[in-house]
Parts: sequence; C-alpha cells; structure tokens
Amino acid sequence: MAGQNRTAAKKEPDSVQQQKVQSLGWQEAHDELGEVRLPPNVEYGPHTWRALRSLAVSDQRTPDILIEALLHVKRACARANRETGALDTAVAQTIEEAIEKILADRTNDPARWKRRFPLDFWQSGAGTNLNMNVNEVVARVANGTTPNGVIRPHDHVNRSQSSNSVFPTATRAALLIESRTLLHELHLASKSLTLRAKGWNELLKPARTHLQDAVPTTFGREVNAWAQALERCRHWIGESRTELQKIALGAGAAGTGLCVPEHFGERACEALREEIHEPGLTDHSEQGVD
Repeated sequence: MAGQNRTAAKKEPDSVQQQKVQSLGWQEAHDELGEVRLPPNVEYGPHTWRALRSLAVSDQRTPDILIEALLHVKRACARANRETGALDTAVAQTIEEAIEKILADRTNDPARWKRRFPLDFWQSGAGTNLNMNVNEVVARVANGTTPNGVIRPHDHVNRSQSSNSVFPTATRAALLIESRTLLHELHLASKSLTLRAKGWNELLKPARTHLQDAVPTTFGREVNAWAQALERCRHWIGESRTELQKIALGAGAAGTGLCVPEHFGERACEALREEIHEPGLTDHSEQGVD
C-alpha cells in the first residue's frame, strides 16, 4: 500500500529548531504557563502573545487613557510595595522609572506605544489580559532588552495586586482623568450659551412640540434652556465622580486581601492621589467597592 512506502519524517533536534527561530529574529520567552516564541522586537511577553492569538475578536484597541491609568496604578502600587517592605527598594524604583519612560512614549513615540499595547478592547477574565500586558511591558523596559531578566512581570510588577482590584481602579482613574476636561468644557459651553441667550430675548420664534409649531417663544429663552440642561449634566457628572473616587487596591483577589501586606491599600491610595492629581481618592479596601 502507498502508506507503507512513505518514509517517516524525522523530527529536527531542538537545537536545530532553536537556531532556525533565532535566525528569523524570533525570541524565546517563558512564564509560569510555559515557553512561547515571540515575534521580533516586541516588548510584551508570553501572556500578551497568547491573548493576541486567542482573543482577537474585533478591530477595536484598548483606549489609551485606560492603559495610561493602569500604568499610574502600577506605579502607585510599586511605591506602596516599597513603603511596606513588600518589594526591595531598588526593584521598586526600577519599576517606577520604567513606567515613567513608558508614559512619556505615549506622546514622544505613539507608534511604539501602540506596538507595546496591541490587545483587543474586548477581553475575558476581568481585565487580566490587559493587566498582564502592562506588567510584561513594564518588566521588559525595566530589564532593558533581556526577555527573561531580573524583574518579573508577575512576581515584581504585579506584587500585592490582583486584576480584581487593579482593573476596576484603573477604570475609575481613567474616568476621573477624562471627566475633568469634560466638566470644564460643559461649563464653558453653558456659560457661552447663557451669554448669547441674553442677546436673543427679543427674537420671536414658534416653540415646537409633537413635531409641529406650537405657542410663540423667544430664541433667547430656548437657548437659555440648553445652557441649563448642560449645567445640570455637569452637576450629575460631578456627583458621580464622588463614587468613582472610592478605590480598593488593598482588597486583592475576590476582595479577600490574599497576599496583600498590611497598610498596602492606604499607601497605594495615597500614591495614586498624587499620580493622577485626585485629592478626593479614598481607600475602601476593607469594604471593597462594586
């Protein structure tokens, strides 16, 4: 039979395969789940590569502001780990310096920023993939060009943290940062409309209701209503920021506080206040937040 005449293909030795991989510029890297081969010149690690291959479900990238917020959270946690003794001072400072470089590249080298954080916006597992993407990039930058250097993504960059607490905090931080500009613009728009409305108080026009002309009104009265609506929206957004300022970085996995050192939550909250310039941030690690 034809099948009996076939010569079984010989498997190449691992050393030969490794040489071929290296000749193509691919990098070999490993983590707790095993070894993977990364494309040339990438600055993330195995977890991000697996997520890219298995969870690319749309063409929507993770918003830059969320990545930036997560980097601020990571730097606050590194400082808290240093202050509580959970991380060696030199390691913590190296992580903080690496994050400073990465944040600067959002403006200085946007193409590199996008290559570092390529994940789809739609993910599984409570933000774990993005959390690990950031951990891996921070570790790689901290270690220079060595894929498997001294500073480890999970053991050092993610020390005392869980996606269960880090990702919700980063989401809140991103909303707090972005809403500051929104509140300012709403105030300017409302103020401008109020001023313009005064000049149109004598300008008559028909009011509209049920898609047809109704009773007479003035254009000034109508524009003033728009201004008041914007001001109410600004008030509601301002009120919602109070809830967003409650964070629980010390809550750990599923709110259990597992592997989180004493006082970590309050120290991380204090550091994040300075990071994102939000003096109203409060630590709710003991209670947890939804």
